[in-house]
Amino acid sequence: MESGDSQICDGRPAEMFSKGNIPKSHNVPFSMLLNGDNQLKSADELRSVFTSQGIDCGKPVVTSCATGMKASLLFLAAHEIGIPEMRLYDGSWTEYAARKTEATQ
Repeated sequence: MESGDSQICDGRPAEMFSKGNIPKSHNVPFSMLLNGDNQLKSADELRSVFTSQGIDCGKPVVTSCATGMKASLLFLAAHEIGIPEMRLYDGSWTEYAARKTEATQ
């Protein structure tokens, strides 16, 4: 992915996202991707969720969360709606925050 072309989707709950996040990331809480019986929503519903959270479904996406687990659900949902290029940041917020702390010490 070209630098600056991709959008970061953070799957953590809004409360966790508001306490710290990767700059310019969009909060797409993983729970928004599931229906009442914890199944993945339809492609149309998923597209609506991503769009409502500021994601352009025609551009590349990097999924993230706290440790990479919930990011995998975002990755699956992005695949289901045909997002053209995707990556999963498996270190996610935990790795990013640790590196940021190390850089400022």
